[in-house]
Amino acid sequence: MAANILSHSSTELKVVAPFTATPGKIVLATKSGKSVETESISYIKPTATSFSPTSLMAGKEVVINGTNLDLVSSVIFPDNLTVAVDASKRTSTSIRINVPVTAVSGKVTLVMMNGETQNSETSLTVEPADIPIVTSKPSSVKAGELLVLEGMNLNIETAYFGNIKATEYGTRTNSRLEVYVPKNVPSGSVVLTLTGTNGKSSTVNISIAGGVTPVENQELVFFDFEADASGIGWKNVGNIENNSSIAISGNYYHVDATMDGGWSVYFMRNWGKFSTTGVNASTYAVKMDVNITSVDAPVVLKFRMKGSDDDYWYAWKVGELYPSGTNGWVTVTLPLSGFKNDNGNGSATITDPSKLGSEYGIAHGWGAGHINMYVDNVRFEKI
Repeated sequence: MAANILSHSSTELKVVAPFTATPGKIVLATKSGKSVETESISYIKPTATSFSPTSLMAGKEVVINGTNLDLVSSVIFPDNLTVAVDASKRTSTSIRINVPVTAVSGKVTLVMMNGETQNSETSLTVEPADIPIVTSKPSSVKAGELLVLEGMNLNIETAYFGNIKATEYGTRTNSRLEVYVPKNVPSGSVVLTLTGTNGKSSTVNISIAGGVTPVENQELVFFDFEADASGIGWKNVGNIENNSSIAISGNYYHVDATMDGGWSVYFMRNWGKFSTTGVNASTYAVKMDVNITSVDAPVVLKFRMKGSDDDYWYAWKVGELYPSGTNGWVTVTLPLSGFKNDNGNGSATITDPSKLGSEYGIAHGWGAGHINMYVDNVRFEKI
């Protein structure tokens, strides 16, 4: 391999030895095409003089102290367990690295970028892990789906996604955990806390794709179908249901019907719990959790927000937005700024949410076709 020449004269040549250079002779090539070899040379090796801490549990981070450690590309633990060194965790005098979860006590081997190796001067004492250890997880999983984890000590007692407890499991063995993500786990990065039968816990970040977002203010929920179970106002199609295999929590509204494209009320009301305290027309939306299992492309739903000043509508083109359904529960956002008068076709928009409440709810219109949809937690919420 070629080396970068720093300077040269008739009597001296300065070059930078590549990190991957191996011991041996150096070949000097002249511009005339001739070459000559030097005598063999060797390179400085790293040393690992101590560990901090000297004793720790498998899976934890250890600091390797020594010299010339910036030459190290990987570390081999006993039983030939190789861990690559993160360049951001490496200096000339230290390396921070995680001990493999199956590691045992003994000396470690430093592997240089040129492939040479050097054993540590002292041994590292490694205690077997007694907490759940995850070594393999999916890049993401949706709420309601099966999450499969691999690792050690995974025959756990409990699993919490944030503060939401999992209640359904598949396999729970030492090396494999199958747990269903609760339907009301919000999307984004969620801390999964696993607690073993010995009472000891560990955490791992899980990426929840899609899914619902948590209700921020229960006072701004105006349809949760719990208090409304005795009557939601009026309707033409659909019913309040409660099936634990489908529900996020408690009751929900379910419509499974083929519509002719005309006016048909799913649920509508002008009484009951309805608060707009703190709601701003430009920064808030109507949010609701929906689970659409099937829908025809022409289907358009209209969300009504009638006030004392005008009658506002949001044309929700659900058939275009979710032609294949939502693949589970998701939170949809209908900005208040998108509600318009004249049946959703006008130019006037909501300016004062405190005037709303005369009538509110969802109706079918327009677009003939079939829809199978579940709805819950209809509320005002900041975008």
